[in-house]
Amino acid sequence: MGLPSQTPRIAATSRTFMRTHRRRRFRLWPVLFVGLIVAGGATGAWWLTRGDGADTGTPLGPEIASAGDQILDDPYRQTNHDGREEQTQGREASSPSANQPVTTNPVTISQGNSRVQPVDTPGTPFVLSEPRSLGESLAQTPERTAEPPRAPAATTPTQEQPPARRTTGSGSVDRAIAAALLRLDADDPVAARVILSDALADTRASEAERSRLRARLTELNQQLLFSATVVPGDPMTDTYEIVKGDRLSTIPGKLGLAIDWRLLQQINNIPDPNRIRLGQKIKIIRGPFHAVVDKSDFRLDLYQGPPDEPERWTYIRSFRVGLGEADSTPTGSFVVRRDSKLVNPFWVNPRTGERFADSDPDNPIGERWIGLDGLGQDAVKTGYGIHGTIDPGSIGQQESMGCVRMLDDDVILVYGLLIEGISRVRIVD
Repeated sequence: MGLPSQTPRIAATSRTFMRTHRRRRFRLWPVLFVGLIVAGGATGAWWLTRGDGADTGTPLGPEIASAGDQILDDPYRQTNHDGREEQTQGREASSPSANQPVTTNPVTISQGNSRVQPVDTPGTPFVLSEPRSLGESLAQTPERTAEPPRAPAATTPTQEQPPARRTTGSGSVDRAIAAALLRLDADDPVAARVILSDALADTRASEAERSRLRARLTELNQQLLFSATVVPGDPMTDTYEIVKGDRLSTIPGKLGLAIDWRLLQQINNIPDPNRIRLGQKIKIIRGPFHAVVDKSDFRLDLYQGPPDEPERWTYIRSFRVGLGEADSTPTGSFVVRRDSKLVNPFWVNPRTGERFADSDPDNPIGERWIGLDGLGQDAVKTGYGIHGTIDPGSIGQQESMGCVRMLDDDVILVYGLLIEGISRVRIVD
């Protein structure tokens, strides 16, 4: 308790402090008010000017995709007899001029990334580069020639012009590739594959143009199918999580994938198929897959789609092959024969009776055998198959007894894709 003489002094001090505190608090309000005004003005100025001088960069995905669609409106527009442009039935006029073919650049793919970037080196040849683990395929690496547009020849008013003819580099495939590159820029390689596949299926494309398209699609599918990457929206692939009771050998049947389980082991880089773990996520591929052997080019083209609807097949990639001596490889339609696929097959030479054990390094059949049965009128064509070889030099030659030879790494991949009783094989001249 304070002394009586101290009480008035304490009370006076307290009143003085409260008056001083009120004055100080009152003086803070103008400062706060002005600060709020300044902060609000700065924010508004930033909002109104935030786009000024900014780097525009790459257009957004939908805008790029729209640009690609415009390029593809009519890649095959022609000129009629009176010099006016007419449109292919069912399509609208395209934006680029027919006299200005779109110049495209090669594509490179970064493994493990869904984004595919065009290489900015116009005028250079397109070189197909792929992992050697999948074997040597497609020796063709066609060059892209970028010729300047030619001025139309001067004509008299009475001179009649012949219909325009499509030739290599006419611009149709250039437009398809340019549209596909725009889809790739929009992070949509699946749509790019559809565009290129449609262009490949068009019979108006020349063989040189088709070769360019096959090279582009082979590179795209290297990422979409044969890497461990799962690209969202791809109907051929998905991710699966291992559950109790799963075995790698039973997953294709369980999920109806129409592929061999060894393909899952290969693309997921699983060293031991007996050592998968609960919760492990793996990439799966949906078939069925089919093959078309082009004898004139010693080439096997791989497709995916419904067995009896080849018009709906999607091109996957190509491989170099060897064929039968004296043109003995038959043409026709075949199906992979049931219970015919063999790993490291035992083989007896039908001409000499010589026997080769499955472990014999001199076994001419190599590491895989895929038997074929003829279909329909080709049912009489039996005993043929697709197999490996110990003679890489025979690829691109007619040296087998009638079967289709492949490099061992290539036939291992094809073995994982072609399914007994389902996969179709067509052999054409």
